[in-house]
Amino acid sequence: MAFPVTVTFHNTRRSPAAESLVNEQADRISKYNQRITNCEVLIDVPHHNHNKGNEFHVRVLLNIPGHQVIATSHNAKNGDHTDLHIAIRDSFDLAARQLRNLKPRKKHIRKFQKAHAEDGLHAASAIT
Repeated sequence: MAFPVTVTFHNTRRSPAAESLVNEQADRISKYNQRITNCEVLIDVPHHNHNKGNEFHVRVLLNIPGHQVIATSHNAKNGDHTDLHIAIRDSFDLAARQLRNLKPRKKHIRKFQKAHAEDGLHAASAIT
């Protein structure tokens, strides 16, 4: 993993086990795209529910040149995340899926440049 990983906890205590799991998951998804510049993870407990248990929301933000991948655990397959490790895993699985589906951005060539490239002329010399 050649990019920095930032883990922020909101409304909950910092957990070294959760941080190590985030680093492992970030290392796992780095194989899908080697151009990731940084990873920000927000772990939040928005409501303290005593009947159902605390639900964890995990948001993963990956920056890639020209793109930004955002994956949240409450948009993943399982809606209720009362286990922090499952919420982290689901959000990184969603981010990995988005990275796999990310198509490289093609350079757009204008029609003028394309037409004159076949003639052997450069776009700058064709204008003058």
